[in-house]
Amino acid sequence: QRIWAFPYTVLPKGGSVSVSVMNPGSTVSDVVLDATYGSGTPVRPVTVSLKSQSVSTVVLGDEPGFAEMTPYSIVISSSSPVVVGRAVYAPARSARPNAGYTLGVTVGARRWLVPGAGPHGHATSFAIEALGSKPVHVIVTRAGSSAAAVAGATDSAVVFPGVEVHIEPRSLSSYSGPLLVVA
Repeated sequence: QRIWAFPYTVLPKGGSVSVSVMNPGSTVSDVVLDATYGSGTPVRPVTVSLKSQSVSTVVLGDEPGFAEMTPYSIVISSSSPVVVGRAVYAPARSARPNAGYTLGVTVGARRWLVPGAGPHGHATSFAIEALGSKPVHVIVTRAGSSAAAVAGATDSAVVFPGVEVHIEPRSLSSYSGPLLVVA
């Protein structure tokens, strides 16, 4: 894909976040990583020129404007199709998982599967952001089921552009397995 996103990313205190971009094509790809903080404040874009059949990793903490413990959304755009992944590392002293690896979300997707993760097979955090210019109606269910993803919780919401919607982490811990998101 040419456009990928990570709607919610936090650089952990004492940890790191890196974004890796792979160019599987036969020509050079010019890549731009744009980020905004939850208030919509932009961070200086990061640009990379990526040779064909190569991978480049951007360590966000090494780039100006990426502060610890502040949520931001990231959109990666490229002149040719690429594959984008993110790695998050936190200090090992945390009781939560201290490492996570995710593939980016292709911008424009209307359905996607969020796999269970961690030692108990559940998501430890979950955020949704409308990356377009219009509000989006989103429904979150258990994959393979029509039941609400979290007992007693609302399974749908209208998400406005630039506004993050979160599912309470304590609620997520009561459910293991993948979630289906339909926008």
